[in-house]
Amino acid sequence: MHASSKLHSSSRSRIKHSNLKTLRPFCLRRSSYTESTKLPAASNTTLRSFLFLIDAVAPTQTLFRQKNRTVNYFCEQINISYTKMKMRFFKINLSLSCLRYWWIVTVFLGCCSLIGRFLPLNRTAVSIGDVITHSASPPIQQHRILCWIPISAKSKFRAQLIQKTWGKQCDVLLFLSSQADASIPAIGLPVEDAYSTLWGKTSEGLKYIYENHLNEADWFIKADDDTYVVVDNLRQFLMSHDISLPHFLGSRFAHNRLLKGYFGGGAGYVMTRETIRIFVEHVYNNGFDMCISGHNGEEDSYLAMCLEVFDVIFGDTRDCNGAERFLQLSLHNLYRPFDYQATLRAFFPSKLGIDCCSNQTISFHPVKDEQLLEYDYLVRYNQLIN
Repeated sequence: MHASSKLHSSSRSRIKHSNLKTLRPFCLRRSSYTESTKLPAASNTTLRSFLFLIDAVAPTQTLFRQKNRTVNYFCEQINISYTKMKMRFFKINLSLSCLRYWWIVTVFLGCCSLIGRFLPLNRTAVSIGDVITHSASPPIQQHRILCWIPISAKSKFRAQLIQKTWGKQCDVLLFLSSQADASIPAIGLPVEDAYSTLWGKTSEGLKYIYENHLNEADWFIKADDDTYVVVDNLRQFLMSHDISLPHFLGSRFAHNRLLKGYFGGGAGYVMTRETIRIFVEHVYNNGFDMCISGHNGEEDSYLAMCLEVFDVIFGDTRDCNGAERFLQLSLHNLYRPFDYQATLRAFFPSKLGIDCCSNQTISFHPVKDEQLLEYDYLVRYNQLIN
């Protein structure tokens, strides 16, 4: 058997438990042994035991090279054991240090907790829940806004969601349906409850507002029951318009039979008192002699057809960057690089992708059912941050 292997197998336990502090300096000080070199004399009990093991492996004094190889191997094992011992000692000391100072951290955290109990609450902080629960930030009151929404008998749930969300910011909120419903409340109009009769609900609704609420507001916005309106942005936008003029505003689309185009009913359109007066007095009361009568038809294009022959101002609602404020189409469709309705039917040149929509967006459409709550949260949160 090789000398180093024999040493490793016969005296492993004695190497493991030997005094490393005594043997390691010997290994560090010694020089390479030659045939003419003798091992140093032992002056220490542990070192004598070490040399005794060397002699046990190579008892013949002339086998200096074999002894030298054995000593080299033995010293390598000592260095490895010594390194492991130092690492173990370091880990133990680190653990003891952590245990020694943990109580300082505990006392510090306890003091912070006690101080926090007796400090007064920050009364200036505003929670998001408060902003959502109440009627948002203080609205700009220069212009009064009446919001009216045509609904069907099946969309009572949406009407209640509008009441909980953006409808609270309107100065007057009206729901117009084919039959009265005191639980909403909804006002009954003499129109059949069907999607094809939206034109009838619109014309009859404008007549009802003219007769009952014309002086209660400066602006009148019509929106669908799947529309979310940021009323604060609408107020801000309308501040630059003269309420005495017959304004007509919204998401403007081109039409092959309408020179001024029309405003999409989904995103909502806004009129002044003067515009409603012109429609009722010159169109409705005259039997729709200048446009299409009856209840069936497209309400947004038919309304534009009735008003374009008068001096009604069809306004541009885009922002300074040319981005739309009234979003007739869903964000999913507007973000597409190519879309038929967003590009070919837009009255003004459309912007594609993320540039399509203004930072002062006034309305989103379509917004289905519980999405109204999601939009309301995001709008309130954004207003809180800003």
